[in-house]
Amino acid sequence: MCDNVGLALGSDAQALISKLDSGGADVLDGLLANEESRSAALLSLADLPNYTIESIAQIGIPRQKFLKFIVDGCDLPVLIGFIGDEEIANPITDLENLLFWATVDTRAALHSNWIAKNERNVVNWRSATRGKAIVAFPSSLDVVPLRRLISALFALHHSDLPVSIVQSTAINSSALITLRADASSYSATQVRLIFEAISENNPKWRCLSFYRILENAYLTNIKRILNASFDFDAKTALTLAQKSVSSEIAQLLVLTETIGLQTEFLAFNSAIEDLLIAQNKFIEALDANAREDKDLYGHKEIWRKAVLRFYKLRCSIAHGGTSSVIYEQFVDANAAALKLLPSIEEVAFKSLKLKIDS
Repeated sequence: MCDNVGLALGSDAQALISKLDSGGADVLDGLLANEESRSAALLSLADLPNYTIESIAQIGIPRQKFLKFIVDGCDLPVLIGFIGDEEIANPITDLENLLFWATVDTRAALHSNWIAKNERNVVNWRSATRGKAIVAFPSSLDVVPLRRLISALFALHHSDLPVSIVQSTAINSSALITLRADASSYSATQVRLIFEAISENNPKWRCLSFYRILENAYLTNIKRILNASFDFDAKTALTLAQKSVSSEIAQLLVLTETIGLQTEFLAFNSAIEDLLIAQNKFIEALDANAREDKDLYGHKEIWRKAVLRFYKLRCSIAHGGTSSVIYEQFVDANAAALKLLPSIEEVAFKSLKLKIDS
């Protein structure tokens, strides 16, 4: 910085602002371009020693804004500046000050990132901060848990918050699709459920979305069986329907036998076994929970065990309490979901009377 601005080695940020005031080179590539912004930046420098600055990637569509995050008991707020994909022009004062801090703080990496522009060297903050958040943490706070919480609240990258995106479905890679039903037989609800499952990119929610397709299918199946048997033995028909409705696993088992999903569930079971061999911690916990149902888990018909495991996966995603394994407790849960999704899709597509060929 001193070399490019023409300052004596060891000069401080105040000297840089004075140099800019006197008409020195625009080494900050548009930052502090007027007297008002330079005055505000000069006043802000008193707080800089009390902060630690980090640059963290935003997850999803980057946005541009500035906010203060106040922690009870701390005199200073956390300062967060979000940088979008578009070129920044005339940033608000607080965001501009934060960017200025990042360019002059030798504890951060940005101060040594330079490019040639308009025949002079300038700090490369525009490219280096695009799609990121500049976060200034008060030095008095325990940054480790705070960084994780802020990352969760504002969708920032963190190693404890793994992000996985489903790249494609069997539909995307298919060369031939066969519809084995009349298109008019699909209700508006079914079509919306299909669209939600196909368009969802988070593996966890896509698993649940495909499960909801089956949920819709087994309720329809119970209604069909009830209508078909009611005139012959109303009491028995109602008893069986009530029994099926009272247990989601029972509903899945009935649906599987009715429309022949055994082969697809066996494929799902094989994927579970592969994950157990690979020691996926989420699946190990899920399987331990499934073992509590000794009848289904130990059944000689393996597809019934697969249905049980499938249901336990659904519970782990849908529940956030203590009644089941909680998906978010495991860093490798997304990896498991990605591994299981192809077989889950096969089950759902078969229930929709769709045959997918690659």
